[in-house]
Amino acid sequence: VLLDNFNRSDNNTVGNGWTETETSSPSSIAISSNRLKMGSGTAGRDWAYQDISSNYITAGLSNNTMDSMVWAINFYQTRDNPSGFDNGNYGIAFVLGSTNSSYADGNGYAVVLGNSTSTDPIRLVKFSGGMDLNGNLTNIISSGDYGKLYISIKVTYKPSTNTWRLYVESSSTAFPQSDPRNTSTSVGSATDNTYTGSSYDLKYLGCLWNHSTGSSDYALFDDIYIPKSSVIGYS
Repeated sequence: VLLDNFNRSDNNTVGNGWTETETSSPSSIAISSNRLKMGSGTAGRDWAYQDISSNYITAGLSNNTMDSMVWAINFYQTRDNPSGFDNGNYGIAFVLGSTNSSYADGNGYAVVLGNSTSTDPIRLVKFSGGMDLNGNLTNIISSGDYGKLYISIKVTYKPSTNTWRLYVESSSTAFPQSDPRNTSTSVGSATDNTYTGSSYDLKYLGCLWNHSTGSSDYALFDDIYIPKSSVIGYS
């Protein structure tokens, strides 16, 4: 289901259930031209999150009974070679789920762009202790060389087998898919159950922009889709 397409008036408050953590309040996270925009000349991390536990089982993803869970998003960032998530780096992330609403802490899963090499793959990662260090991220699936591109992303997870699959399409001019659930180019699959058990409640989903002081650099997020389960009262 669609969580948010940000199609509303420009505003420094995102609204619609989002909670913001900003490096430069109130303007480093905003609705801009019907997209979620993050950018600031103050080095640090901007993120916005929602508690999505009313939509599917978050305390144990493997407990969901649907055949396949789907997350999808469009995102873009302005760096040709984003460097990652250490202090002073540049990196963009869509956090599928974290155990902590502070993305400088907690464990979970995310799709990220940004690392310390000249090649810039899209990566599905698991993270331990937050998204504030490159060393906290472990690749599950990694593919391609993207950088400054408009990127459509879909992630699927099969609870019965703990199988993840990542789909990615990119363009230099516009998002390839207006509905990122239609992203059809598979770039890899893998199994991982590190944080899919009941002891991990991955209820905090959101977007993050890790950045240095470049005031002209920013990240855009749009068209966020998440799973929804009939098990907890939804159809």
